[in-house]
Amino acid sequence: FNATMSAGQKASETQIALKLFNMMAWSKLEASVVTFNAVISACEKNRNWKRASELVIEMAQYNVESNMITVSAAISACEKASKWTKAVHIFCEMEKPNTITYNATISACEKGGALETALHLLGKM
Repeated sequence: FNATMSAGQKASETQIALKLFNMMAWSKLEASVVTFNAVISACEKNRNWKRASELVIEMAQYNVESNMITVSAAISACEKASKWTKAVHIFCEMEKPNTITYNATISACEKGGALETALHLLGKM
């Protein structure tokens, strides 16, 4: 399932990745961080910020810990959809943000016209 979802993500086929993810759940197969990253990245490529954000929350329900790839993809999905406040919310949930997640969040703020927030984050880096 993971390899097929990853292929769907690379081909920007969000619906295929989401359908496979749902099939895994129905089949009682365990989703891993790789599974979530593939689906969230597919959502990011297609500007499906809402589903990407939901998947980050669902990870906790599956007892799967997110990583920098997960968070960066979700923040980028928000950025591409001009949802800078959601990007900041996801960023603030992180325990240890890194340069990549800072940059993605700052970029989301800049594209959303939230320059004060972008400058604030830049100062915290």
